[in-house]
Amino acid sequence: MSEIDSFHTREIIHCKVYVLYINVRKSISISVGRLGKISFKKGGYLYIGSAKKGIINRLNRHLRKSKKIFWHIDYLLYQDESEISKIWVADNIRECNLAKRIRQFIQVEQIKGFGCSDCRCLSHLLYYDGKKDRLSCLAKKLKLINCYSEYI
Repeated sequence: MSEIDSFHTREIIHCKVYVLYINVRKSISISVGRLGKISFKKGGYLYIGSAKKGIINRLNRHLRKSKKIFWHIDYLLYQDESEISKIWVADNIRECNLAKRIRQFIQVEQIKGFGCSDCRCLSHLLYYDGKKDRLSCLAKKLKLINCYSEYI
């Protein structure tokens, strides 16, 4: 998917928090700003982010490969080996609280320091085993913790 279409724009314009499911097709090691070199295993990752205003612009930016590298997630999404496979949005929950709830409901590994330079969380990027047959289970669990409007 290249951009969020106008139909979905009306549905999610009020949301402030999102979850990206990122598929990393092969293991890679990349330099991520001040975090230094990070190794990413092949598989799925959940990135929890927020946009206090302009969630559509933020999501569309994440979906583009061509952009100025600014956030930690940009370093990963820039790689040819990675792609966003699903997007969920949430309302009435803060980014940090959503990351915590996901860790409580879903078995994940935290990527230390990633995506959380403006808070006290250990991570906002979580490694999820990425098996396709478990994505439907993941989607159901995310809906239980206020994530809805699945895209892509």
